[in-house]
Amino acid sequence: MELNKTINWINKTEGRDKFCKAIQYASRFLKWYLVTKNKDAAERFEKLFSSMRDARKLFRLFKALNEYHKIQQLLGKKSDDDIETLLQILNRLFFMLYWGFDNMVILCTIKFIKKDKAQYNRLGCTSWLLGLVIGLVINVRKMMNSYYEEMKIDNTLKHSTNETQNDTLRNKLNKIRHGRNEIYLNIVKTLGDMIAALNGSEIPQKLLNKSFNDGFVGVGGFLSAVITSYQLYKGGN
Repeated sequence: MELNKTINWINKTEGRDKFCKAIQYASRFLKWYLVTKNKDAAERFEKLFSSMRDARKLFRLFKALNEYHKIQQLLGKKSDDDIETLLQILNRLFFMLYWGFDNMVILCTIKFIKKDKAQYNRLGCTSWLLGLVIGLVINVRKMMNSYYEEMKIDNTLKHSTNETQNDTLRNKLNKIRHGRNEIYLNIVKTLGDMIAALNGSEIPQKLLNKSFNDGFVGVGGFLSAVITSYQLYKGGN
């Protein structure tokens, strides 16, 4: 099977994965919220959370191929912004490492590989965190560039008397503003995912001597899942 066909097939599961992610992190929040109120319900949500988590990991086997394919495309693509290209490559590289370690975690969980999964989970979350940080930098750069482009167009409109040109510039301005809304959403969902990535990489334990609670992690993951689901749904229409 050709790599492109394999990637297209894998990507068809993305919407379903984000729906399951929303359930996973909502369950994580609810088990935290209910643990002192209704232990039976909290235990049920704990089982739903762990089942969803492991099910999603199984469906992510070999997802590193996606990242390898994206890196190949970036390396073969000409760009006027070398910094952007470098950041994109590093972003995909860290996600490729994340998927690889993530695959090891689930293979250890189902005892296909007889090793301690804790180390792979920590390495995976660290790679995930680094990928998210670079992704955040990419989106902040995009946002700054969009404001700069908007400023240039506004300045041109103030001094232009050509209505045809002005209409074209106004349309371009609307596209820039619409695109910036997507950037804001990407930043918010990245920050949401960073909560779980920080926790899994054990950084809060080292800095604060305690982990983030499941309620905080659950809210961040759920928010990220809902935003991505919305973007996928909107993109498919």
